Amino acid sequence: MIDRMSETISVGELCQRAAGTTAPGTEALVGLLGRSPRDERIGLDRAPAAVLARRLRSSRAPSSGSLTALLAVLDDLGDDDVRFGRYDTETEVAIMLIDAGGAVTAASVEPVVEPDSVSAAELAGLLRRSDDAAAASSAVARALAVLDERPDESLRVGRQGAIATSRTFRTKYSIAREKGVTVVGLEDFVDRLAERGETEIALCSADTGPAVVVAALRPDRSAAIAVLFVTDLRHDGDARV
Repeated sequence: MIDRMSETISVGELCQRAAGTTAPGTEALVGLLGRSPRDERIGLDRAPAAVLARRLRSSRAPSSGSLTALLAVLDDLGDDDVRFGRYDTETEVAIMLIDAGGAVTAASVEPVVEPDSVSAAELAGLLRRSDDAAAASSAVARALAVLDERPDESLRVGRQGAIATSRTFRTKYSIAREKGVTVVGLEDFVDRLAERGETEIALCSADTGPAVVVAALRPDRSAAIAVLFVTDLRHDGDARV
């Protein structure tokens, strides 16, 4: 059953529910879940259908009909809220929609996309060229000092919703501060992301061990939005991105 408190469902339960429907993509989903540990739990989240569709389109190019069909379902739902889950393996990623009654209404199973990346030198260049958002942050000088020491390092770029990231970082790094971690630029960072609402951002980080630089970029990586500098991590290992 779906755990209403934590909004999770086990792989085994989800597999059973998907097997009982002919909704788009469920056959591939059942195949994937059938090869996975039955007791593993999958987190569920909620978002407007149109927002989820935009995220999927910006982060993945459909390689199978199942994602195209899932996007068509989301497009039909417009701004209605949907409950969805994501399940990742080493080679595949599954997205599924689950209605109020717990039925799987659509799903997609796609191969894992090789992660996008940016070099430390490229990120430093974006920070130096940003004449408003990132340049105004007190964390920029510290971030540049870290990035300039490792110009050829490849930094993985992920994509996620701006306002959700803002909320997560505000909570996570406020707690880290209470534990003695030095967090520079937090208020500027979370405020700038919150201003962007449900739009998607690109997020990357450079981890030196003693310090972490986190940068939020426009989805096309044409400019930096905000930057965060975190150090004294010996006080709280959970403060890493």
